Amino acid sequence: APAAYGLRDQMLRTMRYAYRHDEVLLKRVAQIAEGTGHADMIQDLNDIAILGRAHPEPLQVVGVGAEQLQQAATTADAMAELLAQVNGERAGGNSARVIRDQAYMHLKEAVDEIRACGQFVFWDNESRQEGYHSRYRRSQRRTTPSPEPITEETPA
Repeated sequence: APAAYGLRDQMLRTMRYAYRHDEVLLKRVAQIAEGTGHADMIQDLNDIAILGRAHPEPLQVVGVGAEQLQQAATTADAMAELLAQVNGERAGGNSARVIRDQAYMHLKEAVDEIRACGQFVFWDNESRQEGYHSRYRRSQRRTTPSPEPITEETPA
């Protein structure tokens, strides 16, 4: 990614110089330069390649050829694939985490079912029923403030 950012910065600097006499192209370069982040950098490289291919003459004068524009496009594609992989792994591609989460949900469902059954069966035996209540939930209810009662004012 640092090399891609460097390529983008170098190409933007070159384009600002090459297009310095054309206000429309300079504004377009400024629009490309706006934004931050990996996705923006990828889009910037793609836009640089498109703009450079559409207006190659000023770039050729300063020594930028089709191969540098192709490098920007290729880098954008490679970085887009890499970003998609990273985002996919974060979103749920990690199979160990998926299995862990599923195991937790099955365990929680079983514990909740046992707790509900115990509360039903031992409804009249407080000493036995105590084992079927969650101390954690009880402590959370105590620390959570109760909502203020809503009182309606009646017109006089």
